Amino acid sequence: MLASIKTLLFFTLLTGVFYPLVMTAFAQLFFPYKANGSIVIKAGKAIGSELLAQPFTQEHYFWPRPSASNYSLFPSGASNQAPTSKLLHAELLKRQQHSDPAGEEMLFSSASGLDPHVSPVSASLQIQRIAKARKLTDDQILKLHHLVFALTKEKEFAILGQPRVNILLLNLALDEMEMDKEGAFGRGKTGS
Repeated sequence: MLASIKTLLFFTLLTGVFYPLVMTAFAQLFFPYKANGSIVIKAGKAIGSELLAQPFTQEHYFWPRPSASNYSLFPSGASNQAPTSKLLHAELLKRQQHSDPAGEEMLFSSASGLDPHVSPVSASLQIQRIAKARKLTDDQILKLHHLVFALTKEKEFAILGQPRVNILLLNLALDEMEMDKEGAFGRGKTGS
């Protein structure tokens, strides 16, 4: 009995105190940005995380995938509706009516409901809506396609996952673009 209590105490301290402290210290030492939530700071203010989607609904921004939890962290998750569910069917019809033709993935929420990425194809399919809202020229639209391409992250280790674009980072880059007289994008701030 005493040996069992000692073993329980040892493993409680090892896995409940020592291991988490070592992992936290390691993460803070080698990956502080990621360990602290990949918080994006703009003008000294936290505006979001690279790891969590947030709602963008204005026509002049790229939109993330829909969220079954309305982008709430508590609780997050998918709707878990079956393919035969009438609720899922009604939600899909509603999403089809209120979105541009940005691909099938834009009709379904991700498993977490908080995925901050969309495919490059879905991002590119949103460019026409954004171009119309921002009154972009053909040259500017081409530059916007280049921006999507430039911010696309490829598969991890060339085999894991799919190519993806982070919507928050894409929208920040879009806001930072400044159009010169020739219609080319430059770095700067706009009032968009």
